[in-house]
Amino acid sequence: MNAIDETIRHPAQSAVPHVIKGEIVTGAERDYGRFATPALDLDALVWRRDRPAPAADVPIAEILDILERLGDWLTRDPEGAVEAAMLASLGTNPLEKGVLQRSYETLGRCFDRQSLMFQIEQELGGVDVLDGWREVTTPTGRKAQIRAFPPRLIHIVAGNAPGVTAMTVARGALTKGVHLLKLPSNDLFTASAVLRGLSAVAPGHPLARSFSAAYWRGGDREVESMLFQPLFFDKLVAWGGEATIRSAKDYIGPGFELVAFDPKTSISMIGREVHADAATLEKVADFAAADATVMDQQACVSSRFQFIEGSIEQVDAYCEALVARL
Repeated sequence: MNAIDETIRHPAQSAVPHVIKGEIVTGAERDYGRFATPALDLDALVWRRDRPAPAADVPIAEILDILERLGDWLTRDPEGAVEAAMLASLGTNPLEKGVLQRSYETLGRCFDRQSLMFQIEQELGGVDVLDGWREVTTPTGRKAQIRAFPPRLIHIVAGNAPGVTAMTVARGALTKGVHLLKLPSNDLFTASAVLRGLSAVAPGHPLARSFSAAYWRGGDREVESMLFQPLFFDKLVAWGGEATIRSAKDYIGPGFELVAFDPKTSISMIGREVHADAATLEKVADFAAADATVMDQQACVSSRFQFIEGSIEQVDAYCEALVARL
């Protein structure tokens, strides 16, 4: 594979950096009108199959130490990288400035050690299967060993909330695999800020070398036909709308699977108990208003529809209370 380049026809408004295995790459060889990116070197975006993932043998305790330091780095923002990413995102992200600013200010929370340990114990099966082999006994009495295997993933990251990228890095680090993040056009700068922080707190570490982030136009067959194959990756993790998921399915086959986070519609179910008294009504309306406005309704967990039991008069009273809190 050769580097893919394009001639600049007119100046772009923003220069979007890439991060390749822990190294910041800058340039403006590929122009997309609103922004420009470095040239794509497809060889640099993959990890060789004849070698284990860089962090495959790094103990979970060491990974947690690094992620904890990363969360602190993002919160303190000693190099101004988080603020710079936020300001640059104002031109591409649909979120209102105040919402976007608060989102960046809380990125570090995604790397809270207690929360990450909960995910390891309750979702991933425990530290022992991530760090080594767990012996199990089958119903027939036969002894066997199991362990979690580090995956090789391409992530088509959702751009509706900066926290999605931070969570992707946190969870990717816990699974010890290699991860190529495709930058979304409406969130071009979060990944570079987070991965810059990872390299800052652990320069040259295998964990930093396990992540890359780059932009190409979604559906670009010249790029995706080369990357989206089992020679390099195991799975495609796709967040997004119908067009994104349909495009991703074109490359799915034996050895290269799709993990799809399809478009979501979140709802709330409110029982008739809400009408018990005025205090309960006000309390529920307060909670419901918060649920309905997460990330200015851009987040998938933002409740778009509320179904409520009660008479027309009772529901009208609830709606009046909800409107006041919205």
